Amino acid sequence: RWVEETCEEYGLDDDQRTKVREAAVKRFETFLTENRSQIQPLANKFIEMRMALEPPSKEGVRAWAERALPVLEKTRDQIRESNDAFRKVLRPSQRAKFEVDALQMSAGMAIAEQKLKGWKEGEVDKDVFWEPLPADRRQRHAKWRP
Repeated sequence: RWVEETCEEYGLDDDQRTKVREAAVKRFETFLTENRSQIQPLANKFIEMRMALEPPSKEGVRAWAERALPVLEKTRDQIRESNDAFRKVLRPSQRAKFEVDALQMSAGMAIAEQKLKGWKEGEVDKDVFWEPLPADRRQRHAKWRP
């Protein structure tokens, strides 16, 4: 699905679409297969911690982040490799748009990495990490209003 949306976004022709589809699907299927045993439990735990009735402990978030950081780093490296391959099939006008998008993606990954590093060091703000029940959410938002 991501490949199809990306092909549309960049206006790739049929030849480009075929190259991108074949490379991306193979690359990410392999990556996900090789890393599923790490990714799936981390994703499940993240959702459980965010949606729990009580905020997670700092220790729980720290332990999760410690396990998640290497997976994020692998994912970042995989995305960089994919971006390098994608660049090679783009025409100059397509590449210009892509470079802007790649910078934004890189910035987003850097922010996520910094957040994980902070959590790993115990810098956990439950109001950022945890999603409270609606009543608690309203109370929290009321506290933030001037």
